[in-house]
Amino acid sequence: MAYKLNLTTPYNGMSYIWNVSNHVGDARSCMNASTDVDLVKILIAEWIRVVQPTCHPSCREEFRINGQMDVHTAYWIHAANAQHSRRYEFAEEGTISPARGSSFGGDTWSIVKLNYTLKTRALDVWQDLPNHRSVSPALRAELGRTSP
Repeated sequence: MAYKLNLTTPYNGMSYIWNVSNHVGDARSCMNASTDVDLVKILIAEWIRVVQPTCHPSCREEFRINGQMDVHTAYWIHAANAQHSRRYEFAEEGTISPARGSSFGGDTWSIVKLNYTLKTRALDVWQDLPNHRSVSPALRAELGRTSP
């Protein structure tokens, strides 16, 4: 279940992030809960829109916000992780993990960096994410939850 995480220590001016409850990605250990997957898809789709990373045109297909993990999403999770950190172990490369604050072991969670990119380059989208055109009623309800 996706939710709004209040950061105890703000990260570059962010007092909260939009977070997942469980791992999303192509590893067997990833739960890929439908609303977590949809949140990741929306964050990555907006990240692609504002950052415009180079890739083959075939990788530019639109995300289907349907609660399902797919190969297109897995590709972009790998790309986002590669953009954000070179320190991931192979098993973590294709995973968006739930943040437990803004950083871990001297690095920053990928989901925090996705949030930060949106905050700095598409503030209106980031602030009003629960009302994004692609957000389902279930995801909207979950993003209304705040922790801690």
